[in-house]
Amino acid sequence: MREKMKQQEEMEEVKQAPSKAETLQTEPVRKMKLPIFIADAFTTTAFHGNPAAVCLLENTLDEDSHQHIAREMNLSETAFIRKLQPTANFTQSSHFGLRWFTPESEFPLCGHATLASAAVLFHKMKNTNSTLTFATMSGELKARRAEDGIVLDFPLYPAFPQDFHEVEDLIKAAIGDTLVQDIRYSPDTKNLMVRLSDSYNRSFLETLKVNTEPLPGIEKTGKVKGLILTLRGEPGGQTPQYDFYSRYFAPWVGVAEDPVTGSAHTILGPYWSEELGKKEMRAFQCSRRGGELDISLRPDGRVDMKGGAAIVLEGTLTEVKQAPSKAETLQTEPVRKMKLPIFIADAFTTTAFRGNPAAVCLLENTLTEDAHQQIAREMNLSETAFIRKLQPSDNFTQSSCFGLRWFTPVSEVPLCGHATLASAAVLFHKIKNTNSTLTFATMSGELKARRAEDGIVLDFPLYPAFPQDFHEVEGLIKAAIGDTLVQDIQYSPDTRKLLVRLSDSYSRSFLETLKVNTKPLPGIEKTGKVKGLILTLRGQPEGQTPQYDFYSRYFAPWVGLPEDPVTGSAHTVLSSYWSQQLGKKEMRDKTEATGNLLRLNSEGQVP
Repeated sequence: MREKMKQQEEMEEVKQAPSKAETLQTEPVRKMKLPIFIADAFTTTAFHGNPAAVCLLENTLDEDSHQHIAREMNLSETAFIRKLQPTANFTQSSHFGLRWFTPESEFPLCGHATLASAAVLFHKMKNTNSTLTFATMSGELKARRAEDGIVLDFPLYPAFPQDFHEVEDLIKAAIGDTLVQDIRYSPDTKNLMVRLSDSYNRSFLETLKVNTEPLPGIEKTGKVKGLILTLRGEPGGQTPQYDFYSRYFAPWVGVAEDPVTGSAHTILGPYWSEELGKKEMRAFQCSRRGGELDISLRPDGRVDMKGGAAIVLEGTLTEVKQAPSKAETLQTEPVRKMKLPIFIADAFTTTAFRGNPAAVCLLENTLTEDAHQQIAREMNLSETAFIRKLQPSDNFTQSSCFGLRWFTPVSEVPLCGHATLASAAVLFHKIKNTNSTLTFATMSGELKARRAEDGIVLDFPLYPAFPQDFHEVEGLIKAAIGDTLVQDIQYSPDTRKLLVRLSDSYSRSFLETLKVNTKPLPGIEKTGKVKGLILTLRGQPEGQTPQYDFYSRYFAPWVGLPEDPVTGSAHTVLSSYWSQQLGKKEMRDKTEATGNLLRLNSEGQVP
């Protein structure tokens, strides 16, 4: 199994000098050089605000690649800046084309990714202009330098009173019986604005559990594409630090909650201006990351939104078969100014933008505990791996033993197969490690990865699963898959994974299209006994020669992963189960978009 390394990046701070990374070529973008950045918008602090990826396009990019890259970055938006003329350049030109993509689709307007784009041009490309103009789906948008940030010049969009009964089901599904003071609808942006009762305070809005999962199923007409919850800043008579608060949700386009949303403030600005009798306001979006906006309504019917930006990542998209990048490493305060190369590798696939992407960080020195989690949250992939040297005299090229830790965006995990494969791929293919076998010291003991002619082989322990009484987990299973027929249930105490085998009457297409509701699971199972749910299915009826011996899907909402694309650690449980069921030691599994050949040896390992 070969991996595709598409991205090598360097952690950095917005005030650092720009990296002079060599750009690499990648097949999905027709071998064009594609610099890519991540900038946190509407904040001056790294790992706060709203992160957006920003790609600089020297040439035209085919349509499919825009979406491939946005899905790979897995941020609320990825922005693509293109030159409008062949003679234009990113340093001196003032007019550019700009498009925004969520992981699911193109989006007509995005404030934070526009701010991030301007920050990249001003601070990284050293653009010499004071004002930049972007040609977009929503018309011309301008961004200008300010002493303490960047000012976006956006249109204002009016919102009109909305009859409650027309959207009652949508609102109740999202926020239950929370008291609502006003409802408005913006036809231009397709956003529904719900103002909560003035009896609530900021902490209520921050901690309010909003159920976004059923919303696309309730509102299918295309009328609503985003839900804004907003709240008055402070009781009258006080001087508020913020004039109003908000949160924004767009599950219709694959964004459960957006950390800080500039486009939502094109509606919130005029609404609160009328309510408060003010033209200049300060707003705070109450997501977990949080972000601040200074809003000024202009006489010409437009709005100025000012915010800061912190550029935290810079690199290039690349493919594994290309020569390795020699990007200069940059320093960053969260990692105590240590050099921190970062890669993204797609594991368990031979095709870029398939399989399971993992970020891989190479640590020359010790990294603070908080920084591990901050970086993993920033990367926003199912896992980020941190490889560390075990001795001061070690190096990544010649040493064969390393420490390895894995973090989801929410917490550290004890075992991760695809991020281990990605880590080995980085060491073998990018760092040119000279050894045939690598040993990783982990929370789950020593794990090995060795070179093979057609990929990398992981040597993992097998974890047995034991029969599980249905009634003990009935609530969990029914919440996840409803009345789907279940043939067997097993539990692995070592990995805390629940294996649910579906009826042999189902086909692969049934498993692929099965809607699994993961959101309520952490609330149902709170004991810590279960940390992952495996759904699995026999490959083909007996008597046929199956392409795959079994199929599976994996869910871990307890650690912030609604669904993991391809899960190596789950196969330490699946392998032993299906080996016994099928009477085979070598099997091939289909998990989402990639095949994984499993071989069991006589020592109870998965080599």
